[in-house]
Amino acid sequence: MKFGTMNVDQIENIEKGNPFLSDLYNMGYQVGTNVTVMYEKFPNQLHKYIIVCNTKTGERIRITF
Repeated sequence: MKFGTMNVDQIENIEKGNPFLSDLYNMGYQVGTNVTVMYEKFPNQLHKYIIVCNTKTGERIRITF
């Protein structure tokens, strides 16, 4: 799905719970009781994408800028 210059894609699901146990590359933080945002670099750097993960279901989407 495309929104202006951003693309949104569903990516491979991971195990429910802590997404950092399944994805050892990306960093991130919890933004709600069931939502974690993950990214590849430090928060103060430019990002090519972010990953939004539903920690209750393991579903993930990637938003590419």
